[in-house]
Amino acid sequence: MQIMRSLFYGENETMANSQKVQLKTMQDILTLYPEAFDAEGNINLSNRPEIIELPLNMEVVRDLNIDGCTGLRALPEGLVVGQRLNARGCTSLKSLPNNFELPGTLILSGCTGITELPVGLDVEGGIYLDGCISLRSIPNDTRFGEILELTGCEGIEIPQDLLQKYAGFIIVPEGEYTVAPSEHPEREFSA
Repeated sequence: MQIMRSLFYGENETMANSQKVQLKTMQDILTLYPEAFDAEGNINLSNRPEIIELPLNMEVVRDLNIDGCTGLRALPEGLVVGQRLNARGCTSLKSLPNNFELPGTLILSGCTGITELPVGLDVEGGIYLDGCISLRSIPNDTRFGEILELTGCEGIEIPQDLLQKYAGFIIVPEGEYTVAPSEHPEREFSA
């Protein structure tokens, strides 16, 4: 288990006195946060600002809740989540893995550090990016099954192809945003 030195100075040191936690394995999570696991395959690490890193190739059977993990900088490569990923309010979060696939809903509301989404993002449910004020663009190959929420993402660039393909399923910012020209002007999309 690799944990920053500031975590344990002695046997009586508590998590409240910790500075940063790098979780390198699932065993690290189980050891430090045994209550985070439930019988249905969910992992709840919400409101733990000390977490700055999750294990590579982390696998969660159902939902992963990291809501309020304000120290978390990136989601690890190889992350597999069986249903929903809630990362609401992870203000230090800068990136997601490329080609990230999710069979449920992706909640990144209030992730003010995210400037771009990964290529190949494929979410069967909705993608909630409301309040992601630093987000500058959406990749043209982004896929989702329900809704793309962009409220509060003023100044963002949205591909015309995406707007056509998902007409009526993208909630655009109330303020200014730009539309990127179509990469395939001859192609017609249907919702």
